[in-house]
Amino acid sequence: MMKSMLIVALPEATPTHEASALQDDLRRAGIEPYGWIVNRCFAFSGTRDPALCAKGADEMSYLKEILDRHAQRTVISPWVPQELNGAENLRALYAA
Repeated sequence: MMKSMLIVALPEATPTHEASALQDDLRRAGIEPYGWIVNRCFAFSGTRDPALCAKGADEMSYLKEILDRHAQRTVISPWVPQELNGAENLRALYAA
């Protein structure tokens, strides 16, 4: 069974930059991450709350950085109230 490494990060400064540093470390060790999951993204949540819309707008620069500089494959997960852990939860999110 083939296994793939995924990097998971929030679309914020510290998580994005720490995930990028992790990816650099993995590459130095000869491990190429398959892609990135950008988790709990307000920019694509459909919210109409002004504060959350502003947060979503702030996320866009980190999303652009991830897409342009760090990841060849990216899944952007909108903010959802339930914890996203495990393949089954990701499949349910994808199906929705």
